[in-house]
Amino acid sequence: MAGVSADEPFSISLLRGANDCLISRKITANDLVRDVDRLYGDYNDLRKIGSAAITYLAIVQECESHINKARSAAGLAPLSAATILHNLAKPP
Repeated sequence: MAGVSADEPFSISLLRGANDCLISRKITANDLVRDVDRLYGDYNDLRKIGSAAITYLAIVQECESHINKARSAAGLAPLSAATILHNLAKPP
């Protein structure tokens, strides 16, 4: 199975968009912990998912517009937090 490369457009656009967002909006680790706790509380099905994936979802929710701006610049389609949430919360 191939891993995700740091020089791949998906990774670069995600990192740039999230970094720009987290810095410009001054989002802290405590803010993300609160978002992860909220997601686990609001969506019982997410409790079977590891915290790294839920943290990713929380960042996408907070930074969707910044991430999609970076994705657009890289020629990628928009990323949707709602779609990610739907896919994580649906039964296997």
